[in-house]
Amino acid sequence: MAEIIDEHEAARRLGMEVREVVYRLDYGQMMGVKASDGWKIDTRDLEFFAHGEAFGDEVARSCKAPVGAEDITAFEDVDTDSSPGWRHNPEYEIELEIVPAEVSVTCGGVAIVRTTRALLVMELGHGPVYYLPRDDVDWSLFKRTDHGSYCQYKGFARYWTLTVGDRVEKNVMWDYDEPHKEVARLRDYVGVYWHRMDAWFEDGEPVDQPRDIRGRCNARNSFRALYPELAREWHPEKNPNIWPYECAPWFRVVVWWRNEAGREWQQSVRDRVLGRPISS
Repeated sequence: MAEIIDEHEAARRLGMEVREVVYRLDYGQMMGVKASDGWKIDTRDLEFFAHGEAFGDEVARSCKAPVGAEDITAFEDVDTDSSPGWRHNPEYEIELEIVPAEVSVTCGGVAIVRTTRALLVMELGHGPVYYLPRDDVDWSLFKRTDHGSYCQYKGFARYWTLTVGDRVEKNVMWDYDEPHKEVARLRDYVGVYWHRMDAWFEDGEPVDQPRDIRGRCNARNSFRALYPELAREWHPEKNPNIWPYECAPWFRVVVWWRNEAGREWQQSVRDRVLGRPISS
């Protein structure tokens, strides 16, 4: 039977800081339910996430993509001019917009970035993310690590650790050196984990989260956030290109489901939310 744990125990088991776990929960990278006294996490999701971290490093080392594969021998060679994600899931969307403000980020009392060219990236149902121009980063504070990951839509990511005095934030920044052509604008930009910084500012005013693109699915209105119990029946193996936090509740995309009894079926997200019967 699955065990329910809090964010502190999750951090201990994953070897992470609590705020890193909370970031991943906030942005749908892990499953959890927010309660008045913190997060409640199902250990089945914790185990899956831990596996995914190792999987990402293996993918990055191999420079191949895990498109529908379960082990390294079945990975595909990756051509940066052809995204396997969009090839298998052409309805996927990533929008990039310029943030109409000067954006600055501080950590340990030091400004690591100050720019008027920040990009707001909205990836289908992911929470919005700010990407910052490489030219505006204080690179004296960062050191490249051997950590890596792969996104079927954006490409292979490299990571950097930030050091400010005695403060060390491991693998806190990433970039796509050779992004897939659909998101070529990301080539000269880096991403930074929002909640691992001390403060973010727009035109000198503190902001507590990235902007939302009006009308788009975000971290608060995704299928996973609004229907956590249904999201737990999302099939963990048969939906390789899409996840509960990437969908709005009204999406008509048909995916695989699996309940606790082991029954498997296909049904659209919208029909699942509406409680419609499963087609025979």
